[in-house]
Amino acid sequence: MTENLHRTDQHLAAQKRGQANEASSESQSSQLVRVVHGPNEGFYPVHNKRVCDVRRALFQAFNISKSAMAFVGGKPVSEGYRLEGGQVLEFIRAMGIKGLGELLTPEELQEQWRIDGQEYEELLVLGLPIVRFGTGAVRHPETAVDEFMRQLGNPNQSKPPELVGTPYVAERLGCTTVWITQLIRSGDIPQNCVVPGTGNGKPWKFIRVRIDEWLKRR
Repeated sequence: MTENLHRTDQHLAAQKRGQANEASSESQSSQLVRVVHGPNEGFYPVHNKRVCDVRRALFQAFNISKSAMAFVGGKPVSEGYRLEGGQVLEFIRAMGIKGLGELLTPEELQEQWRIDGQEYEELLVLGLPIVRFGTGAVRHPETAVDEFMRQLGNPNQSKPPELVGTPYVAERLGCTTVWITQLIRSGDIPQNCVVPGTGNGKPWKFIRVRIDEWLKRR
């Protein structure tokens, strides 16, 4: 009888170990993220990792294009998005509308054309082709940018508009630059006067000819 009890104890212990191993396996699986790029895919323990971290780690193994956009659950996400176990991260090469080529990030565009942030902002003012996504992500259609740059190089084109900052406007209104920022955010200063991409941590910039017209109307 003692031998039977011993066997029963061993059986119960084995069952508990099996259940523990199964629970551990399920726990580990719940921390995995399925990563897909074209024909390449796999499950990786990247819970709480950023999309940019995964892109760098799998850049060569998955041959991920620099212009490939990241999607989680079928929705575009930013490079700083933190992943959760059980999600599916898919990198899709952004081709945009047929004939427009790849969609470049602002950083890729600046690197490709060898321009700095200030010059990039000036190009935005001039009408640099841009695509905005619901997530706030910005991309530039490569072919449209090439044509835009070609036209910009035309000697008959007018020179870029002059840009001014908040001190310029504050001096003319006799107020502080803080008040100017409030006027921008409240909508009192028209958006067409503000240089796209400025503010929100960067110095506000205005298109001088437009802000001067606004100042005259006040």
